[in-house]
Amino acid sequence: MSEENETKIVIQHRGNQAIIGVQRNGCDPIFFMSKGDVQLAINHVVEFLREAEINWQITPRYPEAELPVPSPVLTPAIANQIVKTTAKPVSKQQEAMF
Repeated sequence: MSEENETKIVIQHRGNQAIIGVQRNGCDPIFFMSKGDVQLAINHVVEFLREAEINWQITPRYPEAELPVPSPVLTPAIANQIVKTTAKPVSKQQEAMF
């Protein structure tokens, strides 16, 4: 089997349910849930694989996320500089009020 056609199938079974992951090279993984014992989960693998192949033909990869631009890091030195440049001196009138 060539690597470009390699398909991975992972079954994790716990209690009365299974999570079945299917992945192919060049495509994002797809996960399915199956209720019942392990044998029932295995019986669903062919069906889930067909569904994954149809999905990969339409959308092999998830769309790129549009992440927000990170804000600049506010270091203590920058914070002190901002305070110094934006702080107004206290006037005599304000001192008298307190």
